[in-house]
Amino acid sequence: MFKVRHYTTNDKAEVIHLIRETIQAVNIADYSDKQVEAWSNIDRNNWDRSLVENNALVAIGENEQIVGFSDMSPTGYLDRLFVHKDFQRKGIAKLLVKKLETISSSKKFHTYASKTAVPFFQAIGYRVTKENEVLLRSQYFINYKMEK
Repeated sequence: MFKVRHYTTNDKAEVIHLIRETIQAVNIADYSDKQVEAWSNIDRNNWDRSLVENNALVAIGENEQIVGFSDMSPTGYLDRLFVHKDFQRKGIAKLLVKKLETISSSKKFHTYASKTAVPFFQAIGYRVTKENEVLLRSQYFINYKMEK
């Protein structure tokens, strides 16, 4: 149903739009309006630089629409994982993470999961090792370091 391919710079605008919409529609359940506004204000100028060394994948749905995005460093750090707000709970996140874990040279994986994402990561074998507070664009967020 969904296929996965490597992210290209031509995907940038669509992926950033997907991430913004997902944060604003899905993560709003667990974070304040100000936090969601800060989180979804993605720095387009630093975007490409943030992906230079990571494996980055997109999930493609019907009509060649990007329905998911994720990236992982060579050390097994899962940086971002977002699924389009209209395609939640269809196995896309799991598909992306499993593919990244498969192509990674690391055998240990870790991420900083949002409150929203913790149940998903637990379901695929990650465990919470630490609650974390992070400052992003003048807003403090609680997230969770998770390892597998």
